[in-house]
Amino acid sequence: LYTADAGNDTYISVTNTTDKIKAVKVRMLEHKNSKEVLDFNLYLSPYDMWSAAITLDASGNPMIKTYDTSCTVGRVTTQGIAFRNSEYSAYSDKSLARAKIGHIELIEMGNVDPNQTLATIGGKTWTAGEAIIHGADNKPGNCDAVSAAFRAGGAWAGANQNVGVEP
Repeated sequence: LYTADAGNDTYISVTNTTDKIKAVKVRMLEHKNSKEVLDFNLYLSPYDMWSAAITLDASGNPMIKTYDTSCTVGRVTTQGIAFRNSEYSAYSDKSLARAKIGHIELIEMGNVDPNQTLATIGGKTWTAGEAIIHGADNKPGNCDAVSAAFRAGGAWAGANQNVGVEP
């Protein structure tokens, strides 16, 4: 359950307790009909923990934001990402207010092969391990390479998007 209603914030933390790179689907669903209001992919280094907050933006609409540097596709940043009502916009109650309360789904998509080539950026070819695993500065190597893997020409674009996730 999450709530950003009545002045509340909800804090989330997701921990990878393994020595593998994890791919996790994160979904937020509103409380009335469990319609999706946001989803993104989260990529965790071995033994990594990601944290975020569900809160309200300046207009009073729900959003999620983080100061964590772990890679997300559907980029969640310190500025945040607004929840949306597109999944229930045809209903009589299409207000974003109904997305202030809901629940969170976390679905482990699998382990990511660290040797999988993701994309070439600026002349450098990035593997999943180089891009996702946190370095000495406690930051991933290149989250842009993870996002680029889903674009045309990337390793996970189109029909290949499950390539690199080990069973």
